[in-house]
Amino acid sequence: MIGPDCFARTCNHSPRVLEHVSQIEKLKDNPYWTQFAFRDYHPTMCQDCPDLFACDGGCREGAHVIYGDPSAPDMLLAPDHR
Repeated sequence: MIGPDCFARTCNHSPRVLEHVSQIEKLKDNPYWTQFAFRDYHPTMCQDCPDLFACDGGCREGAHVIYGDPSAPDMLLAPDHR
């Protein structure tokens, strides 16, 4: 998504600023972006779940904000897991 500041982010509440819209072609080389683009961020506890791609393991950016890692469990799905 492109925010009002003209920078790409992985989602609208992500504090992580990636590339300016004028340099959007650089996103493909951004490791954080590719982690999201290729969905390489699911929590270990979700790997074998048949519904993984329906729920995406919860909010990945929320997990990053709370736990510092997009592959951490969602804070609402596993509040005691750190």
